[in-house]
Amino acid sequence: MSSSAVGVEHLRQFPFFAQLNEEELTAVAGACKLRTLAAKEWLFRAGDSGTSAFLVLSGRVAVLLRADGRFEVLDTFATGSIFGELCLIEQSARSADVRALDGTVLIEIDADDFARIQQISPIAAVKVIKEVTLRTCERLRAVNQRIETYLAGDLRSTSGSTLPPIALTEFDDLVAAHPDTKLGFFGRLLARLWS
Repeated sequence: MSSSAVGVEHLRQFPFFAQLNEEELTAVAGACKLRTLAAKEWLFRAGDSGTSAFLVLSGRVAVLLRADGRFEVLDTFATGSIFGELCLIEQSARSADVRALDGTVLIEIDADDFARIQQISPIAAVKVIKEVTLRTCERLRAVNQRIETYLAGDLRSTSGSTLPPIALTEFDDLVAAHPDTKLGFFGRLLARLWS
């Protein structure tokens, strides 16, 4: 894994930063760094300290959860995606593993560097926090929809969700592994939301 500086031109590629003007973009870019991952390289593992958000400049990463001795893909993020953004607000342990699927270039925003942005350009920081909040709301709505659908007994009708549906065979495996509780399913949904 290697890292280098980020330019304003990198940030302009992401709708996440669309509300920032040139001066604000410059402040944010100064707090970011490029990270390059080789195919199959781990970015972080579940339980690691979560201190950075990541934007996918190129390539793809998979969010993985170890269950019953095997990894299950919770989600994938490709060019233009952002993940781990809640770490800019609250640093906590990572809830899942993230691994590059192929050669990947990421923009990393560390929480400590983001705190410096708050001092240098408070308006830029507020705009970024607003975007983090909006994304979190979108993910919560999607998870709520999935939970409502599940509780209604119609897991097959999730096509309107913003998250990819969980394969029914995986769902059946979870129910079989946890016959007395629905926590296995909900734990997966929560891990998917916060990874």
